[in-house]
Amino acid sequence: MKSNVCYNLNKSEYYTEYKGYKFYFSSYFNDQRFKSKLLETIEKETLKLNAKYRTTFNADIVIALYLYRLIEKRGFYVVDYKGFPVRKDYEFVMELL
Repeated sequence: MKSNVCYNLNKSEYYTEYKGYKFYFSSYFNDQRFKSKLLETIEKETLKLNAKYRTTFNADIVIALYLYRLIEKRGFYVVDYKGFPVRKDYEFVMELL
């Protein structure tokens, strides 16, 4: 079976919705990897943040963006709950992880 790859993420048919955000992927494979790792990654990273800063965090979206960046190497296209693209310059927040 030939793998279909979409190099223009704005037109990709592969996406996952999470808490109102749509994460677009270049391939079915990447989409499925994201889906399979999302909840486990959020749980693990939240525990690490809570222990490191000794407080409770709700960083689900930031952690989902972190995982997205690890998996999708052909671009970045995430749309928020209002339909606006998420900018890539959220990276300063990623330093918390």
